[in-house]
Amino acid sequence: CMNSITVVIAGDGDSTAPLHSGQCSPQPAPDPVARTKAPHSTTSTFHPSTPQAYRSNHCMRLSIGCYHLLQCHFMPQSLRDAWTSCITARDYETHMATIGQAQANAFHIAEFLARIDPPPAARILIAGAGTGQMFNFVSPALFEGLRPVFSDINPAFLACLRQRLPGAPCVADDLERSALRGSFLAAAAVLVLEHINWRMGLDTLARLAPEHLFLVIQSNPPHIATAVSPHRTLPGTMSAFSTVHPNLLDQGEVTAHLRALGYDLAAESPRPVADGKVMLGLSFRRHP
Repeated sequence: CMNSITVVIAGDGDSTAPLHSGQCSPQPAPDPVARTKAPHSTTSTFHPSTPQAYRSNHCMRLSIGCYHLLQCHFMPQSLRDAWTSCITARDYETHMATIGQAQANAFHIAEFLARIDPPPAARILIAGAGTGQMFNFVSPALFEGLRPVFSDINPAFLACLRQRLPGAPCVADDLERSALRGSFLAAAAVLVLEHINWRMGLDTLARLAPEHLFLVIQSNPPHIATAVSPHRTLPGTMSAFSTVHPNLLDQGEVTAHLRALGYDLAAESPRPVADGKVMLGLSFRRHP
């Protein structure tokens, strides 16, 4: 079933070339905290009848078609199973937008890039980039002139990202057993650590030696002990989380682990979302 999906994950042409906003389709609404040095670009309305919308929806249909059959006959035994063999792009995006986390985390990335103000051609890693849903809420011009690399464990998700950002260098990669190489000015991982061995994930990010490291972790109110709110009905394949469960992280433990790896906490940025939860942005900087 997985083999029926053709996924191209390598960037077009020179994968080290800076991205330009002219490559990006469709253009989302401008981000209120987008980097001020990004050039002005023409935006267009995203409408279901446009070719861009068709390509994006077609990508999601490709990633959803056979997975519904798997949902009927296969229950994931691990979070890895859930993300690689069960959860579809459409169900994931529906859930994340409904609870406001997709929007909040997109603005987190925009705010982080504005804070570090990367120079032209800087390499930026977005680990666990998923389907690129953030480009529904921030403009691809956010990465204008930079050299981003988008990674995720699910190649079908990355295929959807490349529909939103054509030519984007994408790498199917497992953050626990990463094959990523090279140096990056900055690396970001948004709601990734809750789904993996978080210490191994942080070890991977530190090995890449970015000057700046940005994490978003989930903070819950005291009455909700699980990552997924128990009262919520999850769409379709997201019901995988009824059998496997993401793990909430302790900010102090994360900060202490990164301190041992040579990173100091530089800034915190909370963004409230549904159910009294907070998307907590944590910016770290490598020791001089």
